[in-house]
Amino acid sequence: MEDFMTRYPKGEVCYRNVSTEIRRSSDDAKTTIIINTDDEDSYDTIIDPIGCRLQRYSSNPIVLINHNYSLIAGTSSVALRNGKLQAEMSDEDWDLEDAEIVKYYRKVKRQIMKAASVGFRWFDYKVEKRREKDIIRFTDWELLEWSFVTVGANPMALVENNRMFNELQKLQNELSLLKQSATFRSQVPSEEPPTVVPQNAPVHETVPPTQSPQHRSIGDYNSLLTQLTPVIRTEVRKILGKE
Repeated sequence: MEDFMTRYPKGEVCYRNVSTEIRRSSDDAKTTIIINTDDEDSYDTIIDPIGCRLQRYSSNPIVLINHNYSLIAGTSSVALRNGKLQAEMSDEDWDLEDAEIVKYYRKVKRQIMKAASVGFRWFDYKVEKRREKDIIRFTDWELLEWSFVTVGANPMALVENNRMFNELQKLQNELSLLKQSATFRSQVPSEEPPTVVPQNAPVHETVPPTQSPQHRSIGDYNSLLTQLTPVIRTEVRKILGKE
């Protein structure tokens, strides 16, 4: 039970790979992909297709590559058929104007990539006994997205790598703007006249202004380094000119 809760924390987005069957229509214009079955996985869990909520996915039916939101392959229609979740994509559903996506489209069409992974959030489960061990069956869950993935890839590792890359890009953009702002302030003289204080004016205690969260200093970014992974910490230090 403890391993199951660690891998599939309630309320968070979870991921599960499935080696799938990919079929092309007779006119070679449509792809059919089984994205989830009621098979037991290596973590002794079953994501029951019958318990899937499709409303949220249907409102934004995106298909990703390796759960990377910067690699949107296109859209799909997903339905429960014969006890399995089945996705369908026509050639028009693929974003073939994106040269990077065209590469993956060809790999899927040639069945070089033939594994899928669902991103989901679960609400309820039950415990079943099989071969003298406990099996967790998710009976109520919500499909958020699904992805074509590299065969044998760990979906959680893919998601974590993509998250770290996106966070690094955000830091790079913020740091670049911060340096540009600092350079600009050092080159442009202040046009405000000096404040003249009368000799007999009462003395008031100066209250330092509260720093806006949108205006962080280099020191603030230095403090963030301790919260980052070693790889990203090295990259951020390069941006700051410390390595």
